[in-house]
Amino acid sequence: QTCALPISGISIEHHFNDFLIGKVMVASGYWDPTGGIANRRGTNQYWDLNLYGLETTYELTWRGGTYSLDPRDNGKPWFVRVGGQYHSGYGLNNAKDVNGNYFFLTGEPRQVYFGNSQYYAMVEAMLYREPGSYSRGLTGFLKAKYSPWDYRGSLTKQLTIGFGYEGIFGRDNDVLFLGYAHMGVNKGVIERTWNMPACTQLPNCSVANFQGAFELGYSAQITPYFFINPKFYYVLHPNTRIDLGDIFSFGIEFRLSL
Repeated sequence: QTCALPISGISIEHHFNDFLIGKVMVASGYWDPTGGIANRRGTNQYWDLNLYGLETTYELTWRGGTYSLDPRDNGKPWFVRVGGQYHSGYGLNNAKDVNGNYFFLTGEPRQVYFGNSQYYAMVEAMLYREPGSYSRGLTGFLKAKYSPWDYRGSLTKQLTIGFGYEGIFGRDNDVLFLGYAHMGVNKGVIERTWNMPACTQLPNCSVANFQGAFELGYSAQITPYFFINPKFYYVLHPNTRIDLGDIFSFGIEFRLSL
């Protein structure tokens, strides 16, 4: 077993009125190219600001219906949220080495940059409520993300849409859900994929500028604390490669909530 400590930070939330909420969070600039393997016990809090910097998230949420604090508003819940995120610490160029060549061909250290950011907007609303019920019905959401960098991170644009029906098949807490994510990759990822040996050595290699993923799933509540979630996935252009074909997969998740 491992024990993970949360990254140190502070979050401030202010309610301007019953409908408008502002939130700002500042935390130590955690960035681990190993994906967390190098910090699996969570004991490194990354407070070397010259290297790791700070991560700042800021957002405004306008909400209505029963999401609002107005006791007179009993309509279907909805909210609109806009925000952004800025990380002032270091990261690694996703394609180039310190000499401006492709790092996977030369073996040289990758270029280091400081500062990365993204901006997002989201809307969520209950579209249909079953008569006489508060939670049973159809809810939908739409989320858009934008990042302006060519060689930092991997995505420039992302659009995600999804729907969930709670109370399906006469079971109050079961949810049937469907979603699609369209992820536009940036210039560095496209260049890297085109120039990797796995592409240049194949005569029919073809690279897309996006990857898409459909998800269809069902969350079944077996007990108040135990859920079974079967899911289907269909991935378009995995790893942005067109010539390798799409992927269809199925999985089951068992979730215990205490």
